[in-house]
Amino acid sequence: RRLRNDAYIDFIGTVYRSPGRGLDKDYLFLKVREVHIHKEMRKIRGRLRISIPHSKQFPRSPAWSVGDRIKVSAKLNPSHGFHNFYPSTIETYYQSQGIHNLASTKSPLLVEHLKAANPLSPLHIISLIRQALQNKIEAYFTATEGQLSSQGAILEALMLGERGRIPASVTLSL
Repeated sequence: RRLRNDAYIDFIGTVYRSPGRGLDKDYLFLKVREVHIHKEMRKIRGRLRISIPHSKQFPRSPAWSVGDRIKVSAKLNPSHGFHNFYPSTIETYYQSQGIHNLASTKSPLLVEHLKAANPLSPLHIISLIRQALQNKIEAYFTATEGQLSSQGAILEALMLGERGRIPASVTLSL
């Protein structure tokens, strides 16, 4: 939380949670062990959620799983939150999730896979099963332009707890 910088930083760490999928971006959850700022390496500990946007060349980010060692060049997001009368609920939510800071990158090309996870790790196996289920849901519930249909997004939320791809129109109608 104390790390502040407006430029792109190279974060090196381990994926600690299955990546999340959103409507227009994916989320990578990284347990950071070191950062490189202006060619200076610093040992650091913390958890970071990194947003990776979709593009026409890369409609979907490559498959990363729990335990993979990753290097990502990303920019820390400025702290948002309204402090009118009460503490910010979004900051409390991220703290409850164990996320210390948020970052974003411009492209999946800025994410480098350094080392694969131990293939026998239970968390790695669960992450692979989760991603396989998401791929099956996408295969059976694809709407126009390769997007997940609202029925598929609801099924994904019910089965996997992944609510990032539920369209706002569906959320508002519930």
